[in-house]
Amino acid sequence: MTTLTQQIDWASWLTRWHRQQEHYLHDRSRRFAIMLDYVEHLRGPAPLALIDLCCGPGSITSMVLSRFASATVLACDIDPWLVEMGRRTLGGDPRVCWLEADVRADGWAQSLPSGGYDAVLSSTALHWLHRDELVRLFDELARLVAPGGVFLNADHLAVGHGRIATMTHDLKQAATNGHLAVPGSESWEQYWEAARAEPAFAGLLAERDRRFANRRRAASVPVEFHREALLAAGFSEVGEIWRDHDDAILLAIR
Repeated sequence: MTTLTQQIDWASWLTRWHRQQEHYLHDRSRRFAIMLDYVEHLRGPAPLALIDLCCGPGSITSMVLSRFASATVLACDIDPWLVEMGRRTLGGDPRVCWLEADVRADGWAQSLPSGGYDAVLSSTALHWLHRDELVRLFDELARLVAPGGVFLNADHLAVGHGRIATMTHDLKQAATNGHLAVPGSESWEQYWEAARAEPAFAGLLAERDRRFANRRRAASVPVEFHREALLAAGFSEVGEIWRDHDDAILLAIR
């Protein structure tokens, strides 16, 4: 890393990240806490090995480390800039291992132990994946999660199709627009515009652009597809444990 990058106040950028994310993900911290409630209830007090899948700057990882002193986390994401933010702000905590990988790619997890993880957690990332990519990923997660372990996904998970799905999306969008209308609020687009204006980030963001160059935004995939694909992959039970309009948390038990 360059001297300029080392001098960046990464903690301030992380705070800004959390603020803009909360405009889109209402009660964001509560969602993460619910996920960890289920991990604790199902896996008990023993030391935990977890994957923070598509981790961004490690928002879930940070909560895991605060709540479970004996937990270890593999934090995985394709975005080099967000991963660097996580590395910088979590202070090199030895309980965290960072992996830059594209979960859409075949073999991204080949080096990871089969059945080695008590839980895989993900938030607002997998809606970028197409149906075939989700099927491949769920097959891989079924290999990685230990028997009795869990996969928890907090994401945009539509309630089927038609008018109900449309209404849930519209009501959620109206709430988001209300948050963004508050003076001083920073949108997703404004956040990235500000990051690109910082010369020290040029190298990391150029690499980010390269990695995302061929990404195609996926069509909305209803929650029913996720449920069926997880069961087909080898998870024994799948259920929705929380919902806010078209956002939900899906729990799958291996």
